[in-house]
Amino acid sequence: MALPDPTFWTLTFLATKGCQTGLLIGRNGTGKTRLLSSLAATVMPPQVFSEETRQRMPQSDILPQPDISRVITISYNAFDEFPLPREPARAPRLLGVAYRSRASYKYCGLRTPQGTINADEIDRMLSEALEPVVQSERTDVLQRILSTLLDPARAEALTTDDDAIRSAAVRQLSAGQRLVAAIFSNIVGFIEEGSLLLIDEPETNLHPGLLTSVIAALNETLREFDSYAVIATHSPILLQQIPSRSVRVFGRDNTDTPEIKALTFESFGEDLGELSRRVLGLADPERDFTHVLSELYERHGSAEAVEALFPFPLGVPAQSYLYALEGGLDDGAGEP
Repeated sequence: MALPDPTFWTLTFLATKGCQTGLLIGRNGTGKTRLLSSLAATVMPPQVFSEETRQRMPQSDILPQPDISRVITISYNAFDEFPLPREPARAPRLLGVAYRSRASYKYCGLRTPQGTINADEIDRMLSEALEPVVQSERTDVLQRILSTLLDPARAEALTTDDDAIRSAAVRQLSAGQRLVAAIFSNIVGFIEEGSLLLIDEPETNLHPGLLTSVIAALNETLREFDSYAVIATHSPILLQQIPSRSVRVFGRDNTDTPEIKALTFESFGEDLGELSRRVLGLADPERDFTHVLSELYERHGSAEAVEALFPFPLGVPAQSYLYALEGGLDDGAGEP
């Protein structure tokens, strides 16, 4: 089976000047995660994975083979489909260097080699991640990137060689902060020039403010190591930060057949509500706040009465819809 358009796009966008991050966006069940996992299995040599993994993954071909030094797959979604690396015959001497990695492939996620989900993986990855960073003399790089994600004081504490200080700093992190610290510690310890990062739903368990910091830190990492990333997401916040030329939208047509489209407008810096409506179709009047406002207006009879139901002034979108609704009804009432 040949991979669909996004795979060709994935490999061609890498050569686009100034573009190091590509985005796959769409609703659940449209094939984003499946494509990322298939791409990971395709660009890596088959011996990286177990026989069971190779049989489970879809057969794909990419010609010519891309010049990619390393692949790092990242997902903290319990349902991720990334292939796991084959377990080494002998335990490595330096666990931190080879943890969840094989040759030029690394998996960062919650699934164990047995296929079960282990929430303790995040803490384990974070505790073991510093060793390869130190070995590759990248502590200063990691500290700079963690400063973008968190703050300089925490970044310094998390990268110190004092175990007590580092452990105390980890305990003070929230679950989301611990997650991103684990992700970027592992990336910095494994990445090489020309790497490809495949990231599935980074918005999972993250506050929107931290999510924007993740993109800033990711861009800094990609520039530092001249590498690339492809992200699968449902998040309009991520879409707002990526130029349209680097975006593909996943969906299904009227016959439930998967379809992949390019954007026909600029996504970078666009209003979040507009992105949600035009790309994700989340502004259906039957489901969003406008349906509630319509019911309230019908029940209370005026825009002013509806506004009085709320303790604070309504936002501009809600006010605009409400007074447009009142104006439309008033206009209609005056017609014969």
